Amino acid sequence: MTGKTIGTKTSQRVQAFDRDHMGEKRWKRKTLTEALILSVLSIILTVCLFVLDFDFVQLDFPISVFPLIGPWIGFNIGEIVRMNNL
Repeated sequence: MTGKTIGTKTSQRVQAFDRDHMGEKRWKRKTLTEALILSVLSIILTVCLFVLDFDFVQLDFPISVFPLIGPWIGFNIGEIVRMNNL
């Protein structure tokens, strides 16, 4: 909203490159679309968490780690691809 980028120096550099490469209008549209998709997805997952019955699932340590590792790997792959575009 303020125009200041948030994150590490590398992330700020990637965002600045994307903004310059795509143009301000297209970059802002892409950013708003990403925020909207993440918001809708989080609302849907929250509703599913309260509506669905998960009592039958037994969470062990190896199974409960995958939801944390998957997004971390995906985020890092996305950052590496963006850095290669620099």
